[in-house]
Amino acid sequence: MLQRGFDITKSLQGAGTVPVVSSGGIKSYHDQAAAKGPGVVIGRKGTLGKAFYLDVDFWPHDTTLWVKDFKENNPKLIYYFFVGLDVKHLNSGTANPALNRNQVHPIRVSWPPRQLQDEIVKGLDALAEATERLAAIYTRKLAALEELKKSLLHQAFSGAL
Repeated sequence: MLQRGFDITKSLQGAGTVPVVSSGGIKSYHDQAAAKGPGVVIGRKGTLGKAFYLDVDFWPHDTTLWVKDFKENNPKLIYYFFVGLDVKHLNSGTANPALNRNQVHPIRVSWPPRQLQDEIVKGLDALAEATERLAAIYTRKLAALEELKKSLLHQAFSGAL
């Protein structure tokens, strides 16, 4: 069951370590939580459907929807479900994209038994970790190529080539 997040301005936030999750991710921290972790939050305004997983208590901002009840399902599997769910066609906004929870609730999902959910999450976590490793390698290689390009251009324009 999804619930709309809670409004809070930066001026009302007390200094703390509780993540305030907006539709774009963790943007600030507060001294109070509005929801218990683990949690799954998805963007409902601006960045539609972007999913975030939190192990800790958190404050879901009013630009989000958050899972209030996991119904004994693995929260991380529900997170992965939302990562793969394309909700852009459910946009109810006119000028600004918006997602209404009443458009998401009718989506039927059959969840496997909890033990299988846990095994699936282990596999998906391993794939996510491998993907992050490959992305880091790719980023380093792109940076090295950019440096090589700059060096070659410098040599070319200084007559060293």
